[in-house]
Amino acid sequence: STQSTGSSGINAEYGGLSLVWSICSRSAAMERVKSKNLFNFPLKGIAEVPVRAEMDAQIKQIQSSGPPAEIGRKINELSLKDDDESRNQLLAMIRANNAGLSMMMKSVPPFQEAAKKISATEFKVPTSHDGDFEVLVEVYTPLTLVGKSDNPAYVFAHGGGCVSGSANDSKPFLDYIALSANVVVFNVDYRLAPEAKCPNNVKDFYEAVKYVCQNAEKLGINLRRSV
Repeated sequence: STQSTGSSGINAEYGGLSLVWSICSRSAAMERVKSKNLFNFPLKGIAEVPVRAEMDAQIKQIQSSGPPAEIGRKINELSLKDDDESRNQLLAMIRANNAGLSMMMKSVPPFQEAAKKISATEFKVPTSHDGDFEVLVEVYTPLTLVGKSDNPAYVFAHGGGCVSGSANDSKPFLDYIALSANVVVFNVDYRLAPEAKCPNNVKDFYEAVKYVCQNAEKLGINLRRSV
């Protein structure tokens, strides 16, 4: 479901595995910009049948009744309000909800099996664009690629509308992606708003991308085979 706060200009789209926030026009006289690519495009690709079926079943179950359904209703209610207390409550609930979704993903059997065949490491990238801060980057490498060079790579920014989520929340399905695609995944734990002001969270990710590019040989990856 989609709810809008009107004059506050915050539009929240709530789905089973995602919550995306977009900034709308604050002027009633202005026509809202609608991108043909952002939020309004059909998803492409192939969903693995066992994973999709398992996730769909769990999502349907948790959204149907009980505390999760009540949380969804409360999130929709708070998204219609335009005061600091409501926004803080909404943010806390969104973050707690995303943490719960992450726990749900960890229980999906194909993800659990993939984790057994992945080497998980990490490094930190020093930054100074918003004080001295080290951006954590988690690395998921299929065991078959450990110690090799010329590996393909995927640099990932987790979802959550820049206000919620963490790199580790995405680890279950990224383990699966790394294993299925036979790539090294770099998962960037950028800072979140409102604690970190935009564009500093974007710069966190940019600095991580630069580090990977500048240290490709040391990291054992081929930039021509990376995204």
